[in-house]
Amino acid sequence: MYFSGIERNDGKGTYPIADSCARLENGAVTAGDPALVLGTAAAASSPAAATGAARPRLGCRQQFETGVFHYVTRIRDRRFVLVDPERGLTFAFAFFDNAAGDARFGTLADGRKVVSGASVPWTWQIVEVFRIEKGLIGPVESVLHPVPYGMGSGWSTWQEAMSSEPH
Repeated sequence: MYFSGIERNDGKGTYPIADSCARLENGAVTAGDPALVLGTAAAASSPAAATGAARPRLGCRQQFETGVFHYVTRIRDRRFVLVDPERGLTFAFAFFDNAAGDARFGTLADGRKVVSGASVPWTWQIVEVFRIEKGLIGPVESVLHPVPYGMGSGWSTWQEAMSSEPH
């Protein structure tokens, strides 16, 4: 549901994400309370906190509800490699695409027109770990790596690599 919520995000979907969800991407907090992913001491000593420039960050679900991810046109070759129900963890690989062109121009859920994303097509290879808490997506940690547009994983057929269906 996390990947499906990001793909062609319009802010109108069902997003089973906990209020406590925070997201860490390539070591940077991009959603939620930094203390949830960095620890209280690390969050309090961040440069933004030290200068008083810290501002409230939207949580994961609140970001989805804005429609801000409209520029992700396809999430493909989704692989849920590890699911650990005892610890509530899921480890997944996927490829995020943006076809550029019209995909850059979107309308947020509140009606504002925005331009986001690069002006050329791009693909990110992504690895994510999700914590599932009481049936909701909790903290998310991810590593994104830019790769050539449309690159396949190497472990799928071409049709599987271009599919948004989970494997």
